[in-house]
Amino acid sequence: MISDLAGTWSPEAHAAATTFRGVQSDRAGLPQSCGSGQELVVRGGAQDVALASALNVSACVPVCREGAYVPWGNHMLRSPA
Repeated sequence: MISDLAGTWSPEAHAAATTFRGVQSDRAGLPQSCGSGQELVVRGGAQDVALASALNVSACVPVCREGAYVPWGNHMLRSPA
């Protein structure tokens, strides 16, 4: 993630990396204990909350295209004809 990038970090990148390191000990518990996480669990979204706190478990990068999230892929790297 940010910590793997070479070069000089912006203040925002530094803040994000520091925050990320600071929550590692309870990365799985924090989303479940916050208000929106609890709402999702009550609505049957416990697996979604768990997945949101998981690290390095997905090879997919979702992007919003035409109002829906779809996997980002090589087709999006090509220039339009």
